[in-house]
Amino acid sequence: MQPHRPADLPDFTRRSSVMGSALFICPHWHQFGNVGVLRARRMVRWMHEAGWTVTVVCAGSRSRLERADFGSVITRKDPLGIFTENDGPHGSAALRRPNRFRRLLAYALLTPDLQLPWALACRWSTDVQKAAANSQVILSSSPPESAHVLAGWLHQQHDVPHIIDLRDGWLDEPMKPLLKSSSLQQIREKRLEKRLLTAASAILVTSHEWKSLLRKRYPQLSHRIQVLTNAYPDHPPVIRTRQPVPDAPLRVLHAGRISSSRPERNPQELLSLLFQAFTSVHESSGSLIFLGSMEHEEVDFIRSREADFSARGWTITRESQVSHARALERMAATDLLILYSASQASIPAKFFDYLHAGKPILCICPPGSAVWHASEDLAQVYRLNPEQPDFTQLKDFIVSSKKSPLPGTALPVHFSDRHLGRRFIDLLNQTRNPEIITRGKAY
Repeated sequence: MQPHRPADLPDFTRRSSVMGSALFICPHWHQFGNVGVLRARRMVRWMHEAGWTVTVVCAGSRSRLERADFGSVITRKDPLGIFTENDGPHGSAALRRPNRFRRLLAYALLTPDLQLPWALACRWSTDVQKAAANSQVILSSSPPESAHVLAGWLHQQHDVPHIIDLRDGWLDEPMKPLLKSSSLQQIREKRLEKRLLTAASAILVTSHEWKSLLRKRYPQLSHRIQVLTNAYPDHPPVIRTRQPVPDAPLRVLHAGRISSSRPERNPQELLSLLFQAFTSVHESSGSLIFLGSMEHEEVDFIRSREADFSARGWTITRESQVSHARALERMAATDLLILYSASQASIPAKFFDYLHAGKPILCICPPGSAVWHASEDLAQVYRLNPEQPDFTQLKDFIVSSKKSPLPGTALPVHFSDRHLGRRFIDLLNQTRNPEIITRGKAY
């Protein structure tokens, strides 16, 4: 099933006669295994195609200054050695998890996160200071929130407009354990968040639900908060799609992490719902594949359920993390994709990759959540409420997808790379006129 792509949109990539210079604070730039880097690299590509010169400031194993087709990359050595590097299109490295001592030290001393020493090192870097002084806009993307702290310092020092990109919420649906449990830490980070957001020219969030949560806490900043979702690729790599075979065992794929990326996702709930789903549709055999890194506890639990699935003719396999390009190929070569979200506001980046793969998606998410709304009216998606699962039409959904492409699978224009890129560049250009942002006319 190959989804129909939207009609050609006006090309935002025409180089403007007025070119700009941007400084982008992105600590994880060298980590291709970090899904957040895809959004950052997309933004840099948009800026480059629109005629902007970009300087990326990131972390790494050694300090250096390198030229790039879009401008330059300033890498500052991470004092705590948290950031690994895998700088290549086939890289699959992920963040090295800090040991227990470092985590405790970070929670006790460093606000907002363990990357603060790296931000301090960048603040006093001659290369970073020169780049900030010559920039017309400073961007920062989180997590980690220390990226915004560094950008805030540079904004104050050089009086350059600052755009904050919140890939996830900060105090809304916090991911850091201490921020969930400690009132003192919440107070400390709320003060920091308020200071940075108040000083920013624009604040980007990835869903309308994130925007609503942020507006409730900062109504005075409503006009600066803009939604810029992630995007599906407009120009995908060549993918050999596996053609549906009606009587073949069902191949089901879950890509990415489970609870290690968002703690509210429960592998026990996921396996239980999938077992109910496969039993209800009377699929006598199939394979369930988990693609990506997992915590030891997750692996142990999956192993504990293998016998239950095996009794129903199903196998469960786990495959290691692969490059993004390879993951897209694996998605396109399966029969059914599993999206599991327990968040009210977050839309996982793989949702857009799933749409792009053109295969049916079983979407397990709370009603009224960002994912629930984003998948509304999409024939490619079967939505399942984890609290009150309804499997009555799932059988027809799976059978029809195996026989022939699902009807009405046009990809939404508002999630396209080109559409979102044009909006992003519009906002970037408008930061040159502070009155536009102040009056709330960013888009």
